[in-house]
Amino acid sequence: MAQDFYNLLYNGYTGEYQLMSSLYRNGLDALRPPADMGIDVVSLNLKQQLEKPGTPPETFFFQVKTAVTTVSENPNRPGAFAVVEFKLKDSEVDLLARSRERALFCYVYNSEAGALTDAFEAPFICFWLDGTLIKKLNEEGAFFRKKGRTEADAGLPAAQTHARIRPLVRPGGE
Repeated sequence: MAQDFYNLLYNGYTGEYQLMSSLYRNGLDALRPPADMGIDVVSLNLKQQLEKPGTPPETFFFQVKTAVTTVSENPNRPGAFAVVEFKLKDSEVDLLARSRERALFCYVYNSEAGALTDAFEAPFICFWLDGTLIKKLNEEGAFFRKKGRTEADAGLPAAQTHARIRPLVRPGGE
């Protein structure tokens, strides 16, 4: 298989396990469904239910997108920036837009990361959109489609989001 395939596969797993780690850190159980159904991570409030009987079950469903890109600094402005595209199939947008218990979680990693001890190993930035916001964005045409692309075109997704990211803090906390 091509190197790009493995890079995409492992980059995707990076974001999924990053989210799962965050969910566990916040007292929620997390799992990856065995089949690809458009949902990458499922979270449950099992711990709360076991600690406090009568706690209603809560389940959340996440689609995770991960980008690895070069993060740049502009000498004329503070902070750093990166331009990324997160690709979504129309069916994924429709699936996520069905309820607020579903969300799109996006991670951006700096491509400069080369070792586990590298300060760039943590995500440069992450953000999420819940299902109600995705539904609103979709209804208002905020997702864009590239001409000539359909879901059937070599598996290329039809809908894409585009984010220009400018955090207020430089990497490394300076």
